[in-house]
Amino acid sequence: GEELIYDANGDYYFYSLIQNSSHSYNPEVNVISDSSNIKIAFNSSISSEAIASNNAISFVVYNDSYYYSSELKCTTLPVISITTDSAIPESKEESTDMKFQIYDNSIGASERVITSDGTIHVRGASSLIYPKKSYRLSLSYTQKNGNVKNNKVSLLGLRKDEDWILYCIYDDPEKVRNIFSTNLWKSSVATDNYNNLDTGTEYKYVELFLNGEYSGLYALGYPMQATQIGISKDNANAVMYRRRMGYENTLLLESDGAPSSFSIQSKHDNDSFSLLREYLIQADMFHDKPDELKGLIDIDNAIDFYLYINLIQGWDNIYKNQNLAIFKGNNSLKGLYIPWDMDLTWGSTTHWEKVPITPATNFEFNYEAFYELLQSEPETTISQIQKKYKKLRQTTWSDDTVLAMLNSYEKDIFSSGAYLRERDCWPEGS
Repeated sequence: GEELIYDANGDYYFYSLIQNSSHSYNPEVNVISDSSNIKIAFNSSISSEAIASNNAISFVVYNDSYYYSSELKCTTLPVISITTDSAIPESKEESTDMKFQIYDNSIGASERVITSDGTIHVRGASSLIYPKKSYRLSLSYTQKNGNVKNNKVSLLGLRKDEDWILYCIYDDPEKVRNIFSTNLWKSSVATDNYNNLDTGTEYKYVELFLNGEYSGLYALGYPMQATQIGISKDNANAVMYRRRMGYENTLLLESDGAPSSFSIQSKHDNDSFSLLREYLIQADMFHDKPDELKGLIDIDNAIDFYLYINLIQGWDNIYKNQNLAIFKGNNSLKGLYIPWDMDLTWGSTTHWEKVPITPATNFEFNYEAFYELLQSEPETTISQIQKKYKKLRQTTWSDDTVLAMLNSYEKDIFSSGAYLRERDCWPEGS
């Protein structure tokens, strides 16, 4: 009952099979035409082998007066189609209006097709240098009085939001690093903290058509937002920061006193850097006082983060792409570590070079509270780390759990034929 997406550049139609549906491999196809006695002839049937091999099925639409030939390509992934009135600028600061549509092929989808107005812009530093772009989407709708409102919807079973990410996965030949790493944190330790705050995000694979042309395999997700851990712009005693750059692993101050290479991720003004300065000063002041250092962190969250960054070999997340949420009480400060943007993990770098990581390689900060605790009370802290690691390796980080996740992603990428289409579309990224 849904209109097929048509790729004008490749001259083919695209069909997403509903998961676990008995009709998926034998769909009813209708032609909308003013002509009469229209018939369709397909040269072969849909099969799992044909889908995985990205083999197109040719067909002819005809009657007594004319015929039209084309092809049908099939996928087992959800499909997004975005159309814009103008070209998307290659700038993170400029947005373009868009029409958004997603086809959710999951068996239990409450809505098969969701459409929305909105805006789109390029996101991520790598998107400015790679030919394939990642995007940030803001969904909206217009009321009868002309006011534009945020359109909070659930896409692919993810949380309701108006703010979405389309991650291009260009710099990852296997197409799994960021998706696996992000989803592993979310499914295992994201709420392992004193208030069970959700410090995780998640991704799901999709295929994207942009202005009627196939644009490749993407991952749809949502950004880490301060509001999901109870931080609002009206409360000056809770702020979320992000480390952006600084490969020397040292802490410097800007001329206005703001900690260098940090940005404010919650919707606070620049005066809110005072909370971060106070926190870092205390971490330095208490560097040899374990009890005071423990007050600055949530020990479960800190150990999880330390183990996680080393597990995924997140060399890039030591120097940037890490969130620190700080909460101020009556006589206390407490920080939560939150990972972000795990594209350069498992030995990967930009331009597909390898990071020389050995079994002995260890990733540590050198100025924050948990690192200081490791130095001032090593035996107790290391014992806690070992205990937590053993527990995780027996449960959510077990070989079976990890391999099951990786196998599911491999099925998404290869059984759908998406990897082959991605390779044809973006050969240098595959």
